[in-house]
Amino acid sequence: MTTTSSASGSTPPAGRSRPFFWEEAADDWRSAYEEGRRPEFSEYVARSLRALREGVGREAGTVPAMRSVHRVSLRDDGSDRLPDRYVAEHCTLTLFGLHQHTASEPVHRPGVGLGTACLLLRRSEALTEAAVERRLIAAATAQDLHELVQHLQRLVPLLQQAGVGLDYTRLFRELAAWHGPDRDRVLRAWGLQYTDPGTLAPAEGQADEETDGQERAPYWVTFEPGSPDAGAELAALRSGTGREPGTVASMWPFHRTRMASEWRNKGSLTRDLAAEHTALTLFARHQQTHDRRMHVTGNSPGT
Repeated sequence: MTTTSSASGSTPPAGRSRPFFWEEAADDWRSAYEEGRRPEFSEYVARSLRALREGVGREAGTVPAMRSVHRVSLRDDGSDRLPDRYVAEHCTLTLFGLHQHTASEPVHRPGVGLGTACLLLRRSEALTEAAVERRLIAAATAQDLHELVQHLQRLVPLLQQAGVGLDYTRLFRELAAWHGPDRDRVLRAWGLQYTDPGTLAPAEGQADEETDGQERAPYWVTFEPGSPDAGAELAALRSGTGREPGTVASMWPFHRTRMASEWRNKGSLTRDLAAEHTALTLFARHQQTHDRRMHVTGNSPGT
């Protein structure tokens, strides 16, 4: 994992007195590096990381050793239910503990969303493209937070082995939003990040070689009816009928819309993305049961 001396963005926002623990851990390591000392975590951080791993698979609030690393405060409001943000922080802490375990550098990397991390994992060749997509899609289609975290628990050790970091502050916010109205934006951001041709590779510092600055042809132009994967691909596209554009994980590999990385990171719903989503689903329904490609250049609905 490449060492960086850039700011970690750990200044706490209004309403939070301290940075999140993963931000503190990154700052702790970075301070030693910048002061010319051997870059390593302090005893406090190392001890806390062990506590985080004890919390894997445990219910939030039931691990005494983790209480000192929580930054989301609990209020005695008489409710038996823990706040969503507290539960999300517990999940994020345990994932961070798994990811940081045995890693020689901080794995909290501001700006690296889950989709970007999976893209970098794919480019590392530690796993095949199909294997990475299968894991990302499994996480994206989780029915609840518990299932999502289980998928992420299997994913973060793979990121660690490939030297790929993750923005844990962003992940915390995404987990907290999983059961709310912002879930679609979270999903769209993951998919757009994963398919971003402008993301730099970790070692070479180069953009995706697939595009080399050229616009990729739409899926329906390159579709091969005789391909052994044709049926599965069309089924994946048909599953997006009536769904919000960019939120259908099985469709992510087939999007070709060009979009600025900034918009991708925000999970922006653009007109081009919406139009491509509609065209993909219509093409899949049209192509179904046909042995020849139904896309004909120049033919409009009126024709």
